[in-house]
Amino acid sequence: MPVEQFPGSATASCYRAGVVTMSRFFVLIFVVASVHGSSLKSKNEFHAADVGASSRAKRLVEVSENQLSYPETPCVGADGRAGFCKPLRACPLAEFRQDALLAMDHLCVIPPMSVGVCCPEAQTLAGDLPATAPREADGEALTRISTAESRGCGVSTRASTRVVGARPTSVREWPWMASVTPEGYEQYCGGVLITDRHVLTAAHCTRRWKADELFVRLGEYDLDRSDDTRTYNFRVVEIRQHAEFDPSNYHHDVAILKLHRPATFNSYVWPICLPPPGVDLVNETAFIIGWGTQFFGGPHSHVLMEVPVPVWEHQHCVRSFVDSIFEESLCAGAYEGGRDACQGDSGGPLMHQLPSGRWTVVGVVSWGVRCGEPTHPGIYAKVESYLNWIVQNARF
Repeated sequence: MPVEQFPGSATASCYRAGVVTMSRFFVLIFVVASVHGSSLKSKNEFHAADVGASSRAKRLVEVSENQLSYPETPCVGADGRAGFCKPLRACPLAEFRQDALLAMDHLCVIPPMSVGVCCPEAQTLAGDLPATAPREADGEALTRISTAESRGCGVSTRASTRVVGARPTSVREWPWMASVTPEGYEQYCGGVLITDRHVLTAAHCTRRWKADELFVRLGEYDLDRSDDTRTYNFRVVEIRQHAEFDPSNYHHDVAILKLHRPATFNSYVWPICLPPPGVDLVNETAFIIGWGTQFFGGPHSHVLMEVPVPVWEHQHCVRSFVDSIFEESLCAGAYEGGRDACQGDSGGPLMHQLPSGRWTVVGVVSWGVRCGEPTHPGIYAKVESYLNWIVQNARF
């Protein structure tokens, strides 16, 4: 966890021809019933393991399956928008649940014999992704919370209150947070959702593993809960690790994971923005979130934690270390020590909220000297330095 230490502590029209011949009355009954019925099932499997840490400590430290059980069948809706055929209750478009006739116009078939609606692709709901935060007036993004179809990246339900210490987060505050775990681990690394199919994480989180050995959980909050229906699990089908990543010094410590199917955006799952170029972060407050250890060598947190930290001036950071601090690195942590990322937070985000209200991922947790050491901030891959690389590698 982020720590605060204290002493002692089939495409085209989706078979519309066959569906439209049904009587409108029968279909209307089906649409209404679908809102209340349940055609979803889940399975939960948990395993546990412990992970040690090294000195130039990379911040590494179960995998439940609780996911929608239908195939992602491509379709094209009556309005011409591409999407995927899904059960009505699994589509985030509220209009389909509010207007039965509109939903009927978008009916499609989920193989082998289920009827669903052609739900537009996630990008059409959150905008073109991955996306840098747009230029907006102060607070403008916060007015978009109630309109999911147009709100764009980096907007959550989190209240804009000042936080001075480490604390448990609340459910839905950080809907882009991802847990990245090999099979058999309860918690390993973090990451953030930047499109409906791609998670940004640290390269050192992926170097030991093949894609089919990693799993991603979205919508996660409490690792102890095995019955959390807000959690969705994904297989990783491809890893894009930065070609120049150096495991000896963690230079270019970034990677992108491709999920086996698109994520459905909702209040618990939403993409974060990439930072716009040129934002001065020195002495600005940024937030670390994760399930990492509560102190160096200690137990990890079962609930998602957050802690605010200041971003350091680069040369001040360079002078604080014997190890190389690269231009593509960002340093953040309490000057007096005690507030920092820790083991198990690797790959997770360092986030900054713009005046518009949008949240951006400005850093990827990389390494540090133990956790929360005075005069030694945490080291992050600076996302601004990798914007072109991210855009080029988040479209595979």
